[in-house]
Amino acid sequence: MLFKFKAPVFSSAAFIGYLIYAALLLGSSASAHALGLDIFSNTSSYTLTLNSPESDSARKALEEELNSRLKENLRYQPKLKTMPARRRVKEEVEVLEKTLTSMGYYSGEVNYRIFHGQAEDDNATIEYSVDSGAQYKVSKIAFNFPKHVAKPSNIPLQTGDAVKAQSVLGAQAFIENYINDNYCLYEINLSYNVTLHASKAGADIVFTLQQSPDALFGEISFKGQTSIKLDYLTRQAKLEPGTCFKRKQVDETRLQLLQSNLLVSVDYKYDLNPSYNPDVASKVDITFHLNERHHRTVKTGLNYSTDGGLGMQVGWEHRNLFGSAENLSLDTGFNEISRFATGRYILPRFIIDNQDLTLRSHFERETTDAYDSTRAEGSGIVARQLGDHTSAEVGLALTYADIVEAEQSETYNLISIPVGFTYDYRNSLLNATRGWMFNTSLTPFADISKQDTRFMRWTATTSVYASKTDWAMSPTVALRVSTGSISGAALNDVPADQRFYVGGGGSVRGYSYQSLGELTESEPDGGKSFGEVSAELRTRFAGNWGLVLFLDGGYAYASEAPAFGHDFLWGAGLGLRYHTSFAPIRVDFGFPLDKREGIDDSFQLYISIGQAF
Repeated sequence: MLFKFKAPVFSSAAFIGYLIYAALLLGSSASAHALGLDIFSNTSSYTLTLNSPESDSARKALEEELNSRLKENLRYQPKLKTMPARRRVKEEVEVLEKTLTSMGYYSGEVNYRIFHGQAEDDNATIEYSVDSGAQYKVSKIAFNFPKHVAKPSNIPLQTGDAVKAQSVLGAQAFIENYINDNYCLYEINLSYNVTLHASKAGADIVFTLQQSPDALFGEISFKGQTSIKLDYLTRQAKLEPGTCFKRKQVDETRLQLLQSNLLVSVDYKYDLNPSYNPDVASKVDITFHLNERHHRTVKTGLNYSTDGGLGMQVGWEHRNLFGSAENLSLDTGFNEISRFATGRYILPRFIIDNQDLTLRSHFERETTDAYDSTRAEGSGIVARQLGDHTSAEVGLALTYADIVEAEQSETYNLISIPVGFTYDYRNSLLNATRGWMFNTSLTPFADISKQDTRFMRWTATTSVYASKTDWAMSPTVALRVSTGSISGAALNDVPADQRFYVGGGGSVRGYSYQSLGELTESEPDGGKSFGEVSAELRTRFAGNWGLVLFLDGGYAYASEAPAFGHDFLWGAGLGLRYHTSFAPIRVDFGFPLDKREGIDDSFQLYISIGQAF
């Protein structure tokens, strides 16, 4: 497929229209595949007729489920499409029968006819006729529990409900959680038995809990560690001897240990010390068997962009510096715009368990069209995990900056207090396909050597991801919106390297780095506010390869409040991805849709690791 772009010819609106058309064309193709409409192949087709005594809504729901299961079966077993009809029917009748019983229709029948071909043909038409019979309802729910275990109330399955497999399994999981939360049993062995009554289309369900001794946590020990301190492992485990024994807590501890990034594998063994006094609980000793990973890593990477040229980064990391997961990393890198060196030390469990302290030093020299700067920064940030997906941070930073702008040199000695909040529900940091993320930061600055240099810098970014993995090419739609504002000082009183700039590989592709905003003699002034939007349609093909269509827009404003969308310049293009086990390798060609004569090039090329956002 050949794409030709002529940025001077296409208007923003026209290209956006073409992009939407391409997305719809791809989506419709994916939808056709998802629905099993193989337009260009000569394979067996089917029709399905449902006879059911249920209400219209229930009948419609069952019919949709039956068709959905057949199509899903074809997606996961595409060879069925070219099988002789006789062999395909055997497979699909079994699918229909299992679907009926899972939905509570235990007296259903499935019949079929093959016509417009022979049973051995692969282009025959199959007609399925399904008689569902009545949907079975729950007549009675009983519990067979040990005497000291009370029966749960308000389980999510009641008499009169349909006897669906999902509902019964959901009730079993609910009861198991209830027992785990309220009792200290060594084992929770819960089973159920369903007795069907065809005469009244009903079912009796009995949940049975096997007898098990009460138990408390005994001795907690670790084996296999070589450099990790025992105190750190004990704090990670959070299992207190003498407290109620719960297998769920042991599984959570195993996961917590693996997430420390210090271990390759974690196994455990129970040792029950039974009590022969019925009034005294048994003790369970637990031994964790650990296999440490290598704690040192050397890393290197290359990147390229049209405006930044070839770039290289080299880094070294130690993830267990003093035996308690202390992390020290040293990184350096360069391209035609920037040269930097960074040192970072992370102290986990700072004061409390869910809180880390990060000490960071950073030195950088930048040579851009907007300014030249030499900057040294030191900071300390305390970050706290507020929940599974939320975190907040606050810190203190000192920055020395020597900046040359418009041939005028200025020195700044800034003190700042960065505050941030993040809600991250993405399934991956480098290659998200579902979920969303919101991040905002607020940082007051003051120059300790200049009384009149004080300002507040605020930014916010939201990203959303949605995928259809069962469609052709597994399309993912990714959207991002970013904005920010600086208050408290005039534009020229804000250091040039603290202003907002738009344009480049991490911003609006197709335009040079920092070039979207007010210009003075073709050089960016920077802004006190900005707005950016990005949209991508990401697809996969041929295993690890992917194609991306993208559209970016944005602008940096001299005003304090962003005129979001006003004066936006738009860029669009095509990207190629190669997905590795770590992250995708990204190659993007970006084209300016609002090309400015004498300012913008015809296209920009970006090569790096990870998605654009």
